[in-house]
Amino acid sequence: PYGKVEPKLEEVEEDGKTYLRPTQPPEAMWKTTPEGLEAIESNDPLAALTQIMNEQRDYTEVFTEILGMCEGDGASINEIKMQVNTNPVLEYPKKTAQFFMDYLDRNDAIEWDGAWKITEVGRKLLQSLGQK
Repeated sequence: PYGKVEPKLEEVEEDGKTYLRPTQPPEAMWKTTPEGLEAIESNDPLAALTQIMNEQRDYTEVFTEILGMCEGDGASINEIKMQVNTNPVLEYPKKTAQFFMDYLDRNDAIEWDGAWKITEVGRKLLQSLGQK
């Protein structure tokens, strides 16, 4: 951390007077711990989404619909809600489009880029669901 770095001083002459001015401290470098590397290696969003799909089979159609809407130019949350929230499968237990979008977003299948858009992970998931 910068708090532990002693700044080096350089002599600067200005208007015939000499001053000492601190130099820029070295750039902080972050190093990944072995535990961090393990976490990165174990992060497999497609596997996590596939597991969610297996656990939530009744909602595969909803996930597929949201991913489809996010292709191309993407979709706004309101567009997705208007289309998805009318699906009868969401009535009991009550769920909304946001519930499914949270899963997709947390697992890198969709991302916000001025609209909700599908990512490479989302495309692979959509293909594994037999779409496209």
